[in-house]
Amino acid sequence: MSLVRNPALANAAPARMPNTAARTAKEATGAPTKRPAKQPAGPAPQKPTVEPFNLANFGDEGAEKRQLEQHLGWRGAVEVGKFYDHRGSDEWYYYVYGDARAFNTNSGLPANEAAGSVCHKRVVYGDVGIVRSGPVGSEYAEEFSKTESVKAVEFYRKNDKDKVFTQREMSRSMRAFGAPGGGF
Repeated sequence: MSLVRNPALANAAPARMPNTAARTAKEATGAPTKRPAKQPAGPAPQKPTVEPFNLANFGDEGAEKRQLEQHLGWRGAVEVGKFYDHRGSDEWYYYVYGDARAFNTNSGLPANEAAGSVCHKRVVYGDVGIVRSGPVGSEYAEEFSKTESVKAVEFYRKNDKDKVFTQREMSRSMRAFGAPGGGF
């Protein structure tokens, strides 16, 4: 699991796990970050950090949510979105958890530019947790590197998240009905 954290919240949450390094997407890839033309209501976006996080109960959604709520001081964990990787996979996806206030412009939480670039909504507030997931029967590695997270976020800076999501979902659905999946 990876946490995509907003530096403005780093001191507000409970202590971070030991030995977790944090680098921005720009530092990790050297790619420039883009700022939206019009700033959303609420605190200004800051460069997010990506840090590894060991999820004790991977696969148990309730336990995953409780662990994130406790570690990050969330009022409740909710689905913020899901997105596919930068390599073209359509058999699994990244599932994104956020604070229950993640879409509330009056929450006082800073905008999370990285989460907003990959999730369904255009603006997401606060920290998010990202896990790999997929439909029943799909096979995927549970663990992934911080570099993989950063590359996926950077991919969506240049690619339309809604178009990619629709193409991959269609490909996966077609394969479920026996039709060839790729080619989108």
